[in-house]
Amino acid sequence: LMEYPYDCSEQVFNRLYATALARHIAGSDPKIRRIFDLWQGTAALDSPLEKNPELKSVLLEESPWLRQARSESEARRRVGLLFDRNRLDQETARQLTVLAERQLEEGLWPWFPGGPPSEYISLYIMTGFGRLRHLGIDVDATVAVKALQALDAWMHQRYLANDRRDAYVPGPTDALYLYGRSFYLKDVAIAPAHR
Repeated sequence: LMEYPYDCSEQVFNRLYATALARHIAGSDPKIRRIFDLWQGTAALDSPLEKNPELKSVLLEESPWLRQARSESEARRRVGLLFDRNRLDQETARQLTVLAERQLEEGLWPWFPGGPPSEYISLYIMTGFGRLRHLGIDVDATVAVKALQALDAWMHQRYLANDRRDAYVPGPTDALYLYGRSFYLKDVAIAPAHR
């Protein structure tokens, strides 16, 4: 999630989600934090193959096993970097700032910067913030709460656009909205007009 190359609002949120989750995991138990602190800057994250000089000298430089060991070591180092406390704090703050800056006046986000508001991307982001809070992860969800009014009105319009409201069957987007909105009932009650 953190290494996805695109800079759309969805991916900014996905990086925030991964960072906030890693920050929570790293801080959830002092033993976990201590292990990652000890590993930092040591060979502990190197591949077992790279640590064994006898095997390493036997292998040809371009053998697939050596390339695999190098990529395994790199993956382990990236996991170690993922849990670096300062980086996690800085990335979380940076991604929250980017999301706040991208949020449009009515509370929705565009899919890409400068684009029109996207109700679905906004719903995705709002629901993701709700899941983080539900997991007990300390994250500032102010931007998600700001999106609620616009998303409530959007879903109300979708419902009113249905010709046969008496036989209305919610679709997947409706279900996602109801699921996501359920995380915020204590933050902002659903307006009587939208019930």
